[in-house]
Amino acid sequence: MSFAAILIACAVCFGDPNSSQVKGQNAAIITLLGITAVVLTGFVAIIIRFARRARQMKSLSQVG
Repeated sequence: MSFAAILIACAVCFGDPNSSQVKGQNAAIITLLGITAVVLTGFVAIIIRFARRARQMKSLSQVG
């Protein structure tokens, strides 16, 4: 085996868009982006809920 054969790039690096490796990596990237979006949406929802609850508690404490 020659040294040049070792240096041949894989399908992902070489850029074959129809390769199963490329399709698998694309699916993995989309999955990770989806998980990140769900987690960040959860954080935003919790922050909004805490802000509304704090506003509600503040208005209830000023009434009495």
